[in-house]
Amino acid sequence: MDKKLTVIEAAKLLGVSKEAIYNRLRRGSLQSIIENGVKYILLTKSSLKEGSSIRKIENVTESAYVELLKVQLEEMKLKNEKLEADKERLIADKERLLIESKEKIEMIYKERDEQLKAILTLANRQITHTGNETVTSTNTPTTIVPSSNVTASPTPFSFEEADVLDEDEENRVVEDMFESYSDWRDLRSYLKEKGFSKKEKQHISDKIGKKIGQLNDVMDKNGKLFIKKGKKLKEILGE
Repeated sequence: MDKKLTVIEAAKLLGVSKEAIYNRLRRGSLQSIIENGVKYILLTKSSLKEGSSIRKIENVTESAYVELLKVQLEEMKLKNEKLEADKERLIADKERLLIESKEKIEMIYKERDEQLKAILTLANRQITHTGNETVTSTNTPTTIVPSSNVTASPTPFSFEEADVLDEDEENRVVEDMFESYSDWRDLRSYLKEKGFSKKEKQHISDKIGKKIGQLNDVMDKNGKLFIKKGKKLKEILGE
């Protein structure tokens, strides 16, 4: 026996929306009649079976869609964790680079401050030495003539000569200091900048240390190794 139901009642019975009922009416899979201006849906056994099958299909489809969403959510979660890990790694690398740059800048300024102090000390010595010479030149020199029976002793080493020698030596040290910063690179800082390991840095330093006196591209200043700027390690090591 056919059932006569309103659109809302039919939708509720079949477990679908009103729009789905109207779509079936347009497709002809459902029949309807109008009584007193009201549209009624005629449901047969076949249409009820069809509605039950459709509900099962919709339930299966809904379950599959839910599972798909769960999979996609899990993938997005893994991607987010990976992005967070990459973010933390980049932050750590940035902090490490900033610390290394800060240490390098502090070392450069410390060495330059020490050089500036040495230059100022030498300048003060030269000014003092020049002032002493001016004072000495204004005094009347006293000449002592030894008697004939006194054996002349060797000329003693004068303080003026010592000052001159010290001045020449100090000027040479200053020139060497400027030369080391204009044409040379500190080997230890260079190897650290290139990211060599502690073992590699020691090995390279030992090999370059043996080149002292053999190559003009290698220099040892107070136990500190320098290499010529523009020269590659392979060229110096002969590799």
